Amino acid sequence: MSLHATVTILPPAQNSQPIPLPAAWGEEQPRLDYHIERWLSETARLMGATPLPTDESKRSDVLRLALALAEAEQIIKKQQAEIERLEMLSLNDDLTGLFNWRGFNRQVSAGLAEAQRTGIGGVLIYADIDDFKKINDTYGHSAGNAVLCEIARLLSHKVRQHDSVGRLGGDEFAALLTRTSATQGFRRVRDIAQALEQVSIVHDGIAISVTASVGAVAFSPDDSPEALLERADRRMYDRKRGRSRIAA
Repeated sequence: MSLHATVTILPPAQNSQPIPLPAAWGEEQPRLDYHIERWLSETARLMGATPLPTDESKRSDVLRLALALAEAEQIIKKQQAEIERLEMLSLNDDLTGLFNWRGFNRQVSAGLAEAQRTGIGGVLIYADIDDFKKINDTYGHSAGNAVLCEIARLLSHKVRQHDSVGRLGGDEFAALLTRTSATQGFRRVRDIAQALEQVSIVHDGIAISVTASVGAVAFSPDDSPEALLERADRRMYDRKRGRSRIAA
């Protein structure tokens, strides 16, 4: 089959950027020629036309196709980066940068899977800001957002790198403490709860004091994500109503 019968020239994308060439192409001419030759030979091989044609018109066809392929590769890379960005947005809360409900659920599932492999459980914490609606009504939604960001910062500061923190919606937060015993985990829970009892921010020159109710449950390798989240949520509301204390 002749080369001309197999060549398809792709049109350049609209508003496409110049195609970056390898750094080696900016070096001396012999090396430049060498890299061009290798690039064209690889394109010809992909076309099923080997060895690289010596006829100038046919080499021009190969060059145009090589440029089109390079441009297509750049477009694909940009699309993959955009897909990754959108995937991250689907798992993270826009305001605080923490995991959202979907992202945190994934972390819980991963934490339980790890517990099944290692036999080491952990602790799940639920936290709910007290009278958050009153904060919004009194100081405005921008102040409420500042409070949410401060709670997110505090929780993130209190956990380890392999733990996870999420904003589950509204004024509800959760933290997954993995690779820890119930005794050690609840010691950290009490530290977090104490920190959430004395939160204070200054917004537009106004000092705002905030408290949050915390509930926590230990988990084992046999737990399911749904049951664990429900238990932790119930424990938090019991704590808010003053019907429970933080204990393993």
